[in-house]
Amino acid sequence: MEGLERTVGYAPELNLYHFITLGVAALALAYLQPLFSVPKDRREPPLLHSSIPVIGHLLHLIKHGSDYLLELERHYHQSIYMLIIGKGRMYVVTSPEWAQAIHKSHKSLRFNTIVCQAMKNVFLMDEPAMELIEHNANGEDGTRSGILLEMHDMLGSVLAPSQDLDDMNRSILSEVLPAINGLAKNGTQQIQLWGWLRYRFSVASTTAIWGPKNPFLLYPDVEPAFWEFEAAVLPLSMAPLPCLLARKGYKARQRVFNAFEEYFENSSYKEPGTSQLVRNRVVINLERHGLSKKMHAFGEVSMVFAVIVNTVPVAFWLMSYIFADKDLLAEIRMEVDACISTPSADGSKRSINATKLRTSCPLLTSALRETLRITASVNVNRQVHEDVTVTNSAGESYLLKKDSIVQIASNVIHQKELWGSDADQFSPRRFMQGSEKQQSESKIPDPAAPFRDAQGKVYSAAFRSFGGGNNVCPGRFFAQTEISGLVALFVAGFEMEGAETPGGYTSPPFETFKSSLAVVKPRKDVDVKIRRRSGFENAEWAFEM
Repeated sequence: MEGLERTVGYAPELNLYHFITLGVAALALAYLQPLFSVPKDRREPPLLHSSIPVIGHLLHLIKHGSDYLLELERHYHQSIYMLIIGKGRMYVVTSPEWAQAIHKSHKSLRFNTIVCQAMKNVFLMDEPAMELIEHNANGEDGTRSGILLEMHDMLGSVLAPSQDLDDMNRSILSEVLPAINGLAKNGTQQIQLWGWLRYRFSVASTTAIWGPKNPFLLYPDVEPAFWEFEAAVLPLSMAPLPCLLARKGYKARQRVFNAFEEYFENSSYKEPGTSQLVRNRVVINLERHGLSKKMHAFGEVSMVFAVIVNTVPVAFWLMSYIFADKDLLAEIRMEVDACISTPSADGSKRSINATKLRTSCPLLTSALRETLRITASVNVNRQVHEDVTVTNSAGESYLLKKDSIVQIASNVIHQKELWGSDADQFSPRRFMQGSEKQQSESKIPDPAAPFRDAQGKVYSAAFRSFGGGNNVCPGRFFAQTEISGLVALFVAGFEMEGAETPGGYTSPPFETFKSSLAVVKPRKDVDVKIRRRSGFENAEWAFEM
């Protein structure tokens, strides 16, 4: 656990990036400003100017992260607008109506083009690998062949509600049980909540997916290295000479790559306990398309991002919100208690039904979605493949120019007035209406369902924590079960208070720099005291589906 606190924020890497890289870029681009003039077509969205020509918006985005878009919203209140960044355009979408219009134009606004760029710049795919990955990446030949499209279809199949999904959920919840059952067995135990949760959840998740020989389980240094890499994604993908300007992240990335390369060289994915998801990825990448084992290993790390980068902090924040509000804790505890069975006569064995958590706990489900709204405002990007005119439900139209970037600003949409006057606050019952409606229509509620307000009005593209349109996250059902299962264990079995705030718990502040790519993390860790809940002092917990 040593060194966990070092990887909480982005500040060390980004400060160096600001003062060296951006300083040089600012001088160079200001001097060359005439070469970067971008003519505006009157049919395009409104242009927002920056006081610093050419790179002003870029400087603010890198310095302030997604908060810069909130600042622009407070000043301009535009539902869609254009920023000039260097020689390119970025269209920013800040309303559900325009987000819906973007989804309808998915053939001209491509997601996989950006995925390809990330595979090259972040996950270091070599030229032969990129040729394979870019082949028919957006369905150019009219078929679903090609690595990215086949992988998308496979993920949608494996991660949809099914026996395969239940098996993976059962596996991850079983993996985290020993750590939970070992807590506070002899009285009160003090832990650092973020560090404790991050390590246990990361190892449990990767073991459930990659099996008993996954690198996170075998090598203790891989877990902190991965989070060091994750914290440095922006400078690693944008900075010149990242080996110098983002040295910690650069070395951490290589450590994770080396560990996964060893995993596949040793064919560790063949071990019993490895998920069908990983085996299917091997078939698509290695057997069907001939990707090298090294490149497959590097690309597999992108799956680690998908599995833990967002679920771990969401679980942390949901737990924090619940334990910070005693009334909320009591109500959710009543829901969870109804999902507990006692298979042993003496009451020492307790089992939580994970399926009931999804279908019979409307307040827990609503609190989870509200946590996602507040903390998981992940902005979505698309590249404009060809000039296209998009039209919203009110009949308004704008031209989007080829090769530009469209960003759907989820963090802004999640703060819109449609959420009510308390949009900037955590309100655990905000999604109760939607939860009740879903339960009447589906056995397993969809965590990405549209938001329905108190009057029953549906806002189709307002809730964006899982993306939307053709690229809605296929892992949302998996994430819902693992997060609610982990949090339910703490709610049912333990009491928690801050080490410095006896009798209560206070959530830590958000990190200062909020990335538009991942769930916000805590600015600092929080010391908590854990003890067993009265009546559950000797409980050994298990899960059933």
